[in-house]
Amino acid sequence: MSGGAKGATRALEIIDHIASLSDPASSAQLCGALALPRSSAHDLLRGLHRRRFLARTSDGQWTLGQSVQRLALTRYGLGHVTERLVPSLDILAQQTDAIAQLSVLEGCRQRILYSRGDTRSARPDVMPGAELPVSWTAAGLVLVAGLDGPGLRRVLTTRTLSDRANEAMPTADEFVREVIEARRRGYAIETGRMHAGGCSIAAPVIDSQGRCLAAISLVLPVARMLHSRDTLIALVRAAAARLTPREP
Repeated sequence: MSGGAKGATRALEIIDHIASLSDPASSAQLCGALALPRSSAHDLLRGLHRRRFLARTSDGQWTLGQSVQRLALTRYGLGHVTERLVPSLDILAQQTDAIAQLSVLEGCRQRILYSRGDTRSARPDVMPGAELPVSWTAAGLVLVAGLDGPGLRRVLTTRTLSDRANEAMPTADEFVREVIEARRRGYAIETGRMHAGGCSIAAPVIDSQGRCLAAISLVLPVARMLHSRDTLIALVRAAAARLTPREP
């Protein structure tokens, strides 16, 4: 393998390893995990940082940069939100003391791309990369509400929709009514389907043609939602609106 190809492979290994971590990593941790000589690691990290594939936290740790985020988001038509996404989710999480998420529809399931807020004790099914049946969450309802007729029929024929994990799960007819209501209101609320005592609130991220690109959502205890329902809905909708494409 040539020196250039080996360097490119090493750079991709660094990006892939950091992407697999739940927390930023130090240079020493990366060298240890990937068996990198310190001199080589320094050059690779500096080059990836210069091209914004990696970023540094305030204490010098390494995390994924905006170039990687833009590549991932562009796949879902969301490249335009790269610079605004994490700050918007962080603001929403801080305002509500809840987990703030960005999700997309992948096939007939919801995929969580980002989760911000205090996720240290969170269950795996609220973390980035998790795939969920669309009937389980408010984000799933919002994403399906953006589909046309054939798209909705395709979702309704999937087995995951009819596999009711508990009595809180909707039947197909109930799900359709909820989707219609989410489309009419511009947001959705779900209670107790994923977690007993938990709920979620979601609103769509809309493109310039009025299509739903993604969903912004909150995951929080039901009791807190009932206490501040209208305020929470307004905050979620405002966060989604901040990610709407801006006019040139």
